[in-house]
Amino acid sequence: MKQLKFNFKTNFLGHSGSVYAAEKSSEASFYTAGADGVIAKWNISSPNATAIAKLPHKVFCLRQVSDDILVAGTSSGGIYIIDLTLKRAPRNIQFDTSICYNICPLANATFATVHESGRLIIWDAESGAIIKASTISDQKLRGICALNDQLLIGTGNGEIVVLESSGWKIIHQFDAHEIDFGVNCLIHDETNKTIISGGKDGHINYWNQENLELIECVPAHNYAIYNFAIDPDCTTLFSASRDKSIKVWDLKSRSFIQKIVREKADGHTHSVNSILALNQSQLISVGDDKKVISWEVENSN
Repeated sequence: MKQLKFNFKTNFLGHSGSVYAAEKSSEASFYTAGADGVIAKWNISSPNATAIAKLPHKVFCLRQVSDDILVAGTSSGGIYIIDLTLKRAPRNIQFDTSICYNICPLANATFATVHESGRLIIWDAESGAIIKASTISDQKLRGICALNDQLLIGTGNGEIVVLESSGWKIIHQFDAHEIDFGVNCLIHDETNKTIISGGKDGHINYWNQENLELIECVPAHNYAIYNFAIDPDCTTLFSASRDKSIKVWDLKSRSFIQKIVREKADGHTHSVNSILALNQSQLISVGDDKKVISWEVENSN
């Protein structure tokens, strides 16, 4: 089993409210966004950020959907498309009016968003046009990931809904976590051919990607799991939770490696909302305590 220990490295200060989203720019830089509406770009070696945009709403999710396009999802339900190559104001498109919780890049310069209203929206990244909008559930949608020609979505009542990408029709749905405990995050582990789900119940569930049968259910956190990340070597899983902790897991054996908490590692004092494996040795986490923290593998230099 891979042995890792992550230690506190840097606390990046600048956000004036809860930080909800982190997105990779390169192996040495990343974006963050949150309740203050600021989208900031950081370099791992500098304490100072560059402001990319200041939006009039809370930013709940942030994804780079192509080389040139960064998309922000907001508390108003609107999305903002930011062209990273042009210095011009972000383009706002308002369709749904409920919180946009997550963004998933798709093939052919398209992306999907999922909303508190239970709605899934498929977008054209270049034009901002809506390709498809449909209500998937009467509960909020948060977790989402792409798998080959399918899209998997986690609902607020603990289900995973599977859609085929040719017409975005539901082809399968099943109970994935405790009923009424939402599926907050989904990630595809290509190496081990699994889909991993994290729930409001604090469990990490591993699913066979071929038949979506449960492989293992791991009671991982004391409260809701909000986000996952996988390292570039696809050997390590990171989970971020409302219980103020980050946990590190071996992907192949699905075994626990490390718990990162304030008492032992200068960690977060409030909910950890998002986590990002920036490169093989550095991890970024953001939370309700307004902190952006970098963690580094011990003896990585």
